[in-house]
Amino acid sequence: MPLITFKLLAIAVLLSFSTIALSHNKVVVVPLFGDDAETLQNIVTVAKDHGDFNNPLNALNSITDASANNPYLIVIAPGVYNLTQQLVMREFVDIAGSGRSLTRLVGSVSAATLSNDAALIVGAPNVSLRDLTIENNNGINLNSVGISTLGPDPSTPRFSNIVVRLTGGQTQVGISSGQAVFPVLEDVGIEILDGSGDQTGISSGLFGGFTATRCNILISGGDGVQVGVRNLTNARALMHDSTISVRQGAAGQGGVSLNDSSTLELNDSRIFLNLSGATQIGVDVSGNSRAIISNSTIRVFDNDEISAAISTSSNSTAIVRGSQISGRSLSLVSNLPNQNFRDYISDSILNRAPSGNPICDFVFLENGTGLDTDCDAI
Repeated sequence: MPLITFKLLAIAVLLSFSTIALSHNKVVVVPLFGDDAETLQNIVTVAKDHGDFNNPLNALNSITDASANNPYLIVIAPGVYNLTQQLVMREFVDIAGSGRSLTRLVGSVSAATLSNDAALIVGAPNVSLRDLTIENNNGINLNSVGISTLGPDPSTPRFSNIVVRLTGGQTQVGISSGQAVFPVLEDVGIEILDGSGDQTGISSGLFGGFTATRCNILISGGDGVQVGVRNLTNARALMHDSTISVRQGAAGQGGVSLNDSSTLELNDSRIFLNLSGATQIGVDVSGNSRAIISNSTIRVFDNDEISAAISTSSNSTAIVRGSQISGRSLSLVSNLPNQNFRDYISDSILNRAPSGNPICDFVFLENGTGLDTDCDAI
């Protein structure tokens, strides 16, 4: 097959999801048929056969002149591509697979610390990664990360329609951001399985954060503490129409953990925890942090240890609106009651009355009992 014909077919696959290819507001018009077809500029193809390259690493390393005025797009055909080393993205070079069930980037990258060195994919400013699956399979007792965007450059990388999967290893993080990095996640699945240490779906810190829409985080089978989202050090995050599910771990579990003056807004989302024999907290808010939860469901199930759907302490606040909150032991607990940091619940249903000193406004228990302003049964 001639090279130009393969390129056009590869782009046709990509454009089956859209009639245009967008690269940072640059519109690429692709002539698929007719006499006007020419060699495509700034589009590099990767395929098992007949591509410009047969490995994404070589394709990326071939690009040396990308800029805001000269962006590139790497298109990866269906197949499994083994990465012998981490893939470090380059500014103004987007990477697109043929679909997350069709294109897989597989490798085994780990490091002694949770840094960029532990990631299979390292992000960069002004890039997007989409339509593929990333698998970091680490069988040794070290730390591993799926995608790291730790900086140091402030940026907003975009990840859409991808799966990030981690298996084996010790401490595992699906996506890590920090130092004023704010990745945008759309239709992202994060799966973290059978690690021997702590497991975190998304970790943010150092004045960074993220925005997540239609994202699903699954953590299962680890031997350490499991947390869906962990925000530290002034991190700011927003989750919409997303699900966090944590199950079958050996130690404590958390859907969301906020500390060090961090914030999370959770809208139209779901958190489910299910574990026997360890403490579980759906949303844990501490250290001058704030959680704003709207139109969401939080359910925490266990057999014999303390579990709370929401817990606030250390000058922190939870604001809950239009949600359904259930914890086996506690629905919402304010561990350090303080009139200046009172939790607020409105238009919501709880499985049991909260403790501490929250304010209730049109709140009911699952059995139909109404709660007054002090969250006492009417």
